[in-house]
Amino acid sequence: VFLPIVGWPMVLGYRKALTDHFFAQTDRAMPEWRGRHVEHLWNGVRGIGVIQVYAFPVWVAFVIVLHRSEFTPGAATWIGAAICLLVPIFTNIVLPIAILAASQPLRGGPYLEPGTALALSTAFHVLIFLVPAGFVRVSATGRFRSAFRLDRTLPLIRRRFGDYLRAWWFGLWMNLPILPLVLFCPWLLFWAYVG
Repeated sequence: VFLPIVGWPMVLGYRKALTDHFFAQTDRAMPEWRGRHVEHLWNGVRGIGVIQVYAFPVWVAFVIVLHRSEFTPGAATWIGAAICLLVPIFTNIVLPIAILAASQPLRGGPYLEPGTALALSTAFHVLIFLVPAGFVRVSATGRFRSAFRLDRTLPLIRRRFGDYLRAWWFGLWMNLPILPLVLFCPWLLFWAYVG
């Protein structure tokens, strides 16, 4: 999970292989790791790309608002960015944390008004709420670009909204309790995420 650059993408790629494996005719309970590292890595990088494309409008709005507030990135900003590039698992939580930090009276701030911070945070969470439905489309079609077919994902969410909310609810409860332990036993996060 924490292996720099490749760890988290491989986990994402393995999760895609696991989803595909559910529909395959095989005697194996889980997909194979051996000999598929590059495939898992590549699919994971594409998965991270999907997540970041969904979050991109919020990133753009955030940067524009920060720029207008005369925020100047310091060493901590650049170090944080480098850590996120090296350990991609953090990319999913950086934007909401950055929005929260920019709205606090820290280091010359706040750089965001409370209403702006709330709007950016809400937009981020609404877009991230759609990502699993996009990944369902990837699993159905085998093509990552189908994750962006909102004309297909939004009707799926609307038709099965209760099931979709339950999946989010159980997914959160499988993953959130593990976060405080992740530095000591990252494999728990792997299994919770696969779950």
